[in-house]
Amino acid sequence: MLGGSDGTDAATLQGDADLMKRANRRTGNGDGLPPLTAFRVGEELDVPGVGVVTVESFTQRNWSRVGMAAGEDRRYFVKQFIDRVGGRHDKGYEGDRVTQELLGERVGESLRVVPILGRLTERLITVSPLIPMHTIDSIGTATARHREPAAKVGAALADILRERAIGQGRVAVWKGLDPKNIGWTDDGDLWLFDFGPPAELDTTEAAARVMAAGLLSRWVARPGLHLVWPERSILRGVTEPVAPFTNYDLVHDELREHAELRMREPQRVGIAATATRLGLRTLGRIHWWAVEREARRLFART
Repeated sequence: MLGGSDGTDAATLQGDADLMKRANRRTGNGDGLPPLTAFRVGEELDVPGVGVVTVESFTQRNWSRVGMAAGEDRRYFVKQFIDRVGGRHDKGYEGDRVTQELLGERVGESLRVVPILGRLTERLITVSPLIPMHTIDSIGTATARHREPAAKVGAALADILRERAIGQGRVAVWKGLDPKNIGWTDDGDLWLFDFGPPAELDTTEAAARVMAAGLLSRWVARPGLHLVWPERSILRGVTEPVAPFTNYDLVHDELREHAELRMREPQRVGIAATATRLGLRTLGRIHWWAVEREARRLFART
């Protein structure tokens, strides 16, 4: 029987391929273009408008590589639109650029946009200032002091859905509209980053996506009790203001789609894929059940 190196059968592999096609339609792979060279620690990048920066560290995400770099007198955040298996994402890079330019320096009264200081377009790299900030999936278990800013993130998301309405129940937003993509500094400033291409959606669909992303925001956070029982005050803070724009059924569908995509995660193979699936079938399943119950509470279901 045909299967993968981690023991998956042919049916599962076909499911993975189907999921990858869906993901590619939503993100835009650069099919047919030459492969990218991923930036590496110690590499010097000569960025127009910024100068030479030296990569200090990086993290490989599913759809991008991000890292920190040092210049002559400041530090920078570097992002490359290259996925875990080396695929390039030209449409994602271009969509991100278009949205960032459309948004300008601020979104509404409360959100500042992290600027792009320079680009290496041939390598799909952007360079931004490194702004120390917290996000809802980076705060670990020290949540008490972050409840108020998390609630501000939720209020800002609701403002976006309200203020960017274009009529007939639709809203002009962007693919990266996600509670995880709004950070806050110790001074209380809110910063928006990771935009993705512009998107016009039904308001109910856009809000459901935001809520599902918020509810599952700490699904892959550092180990802790929140993996079994999520911190309700944080989850409610970022999702409750958005709930009036959508309904439970749409949020439930989005949560299920997130779970299916993560369960198969087509960009992971071998031991990494096996470990991911095992985790999702154990603690991940308990966590998903907990956030599903929280979604029911948000819409007053039992």
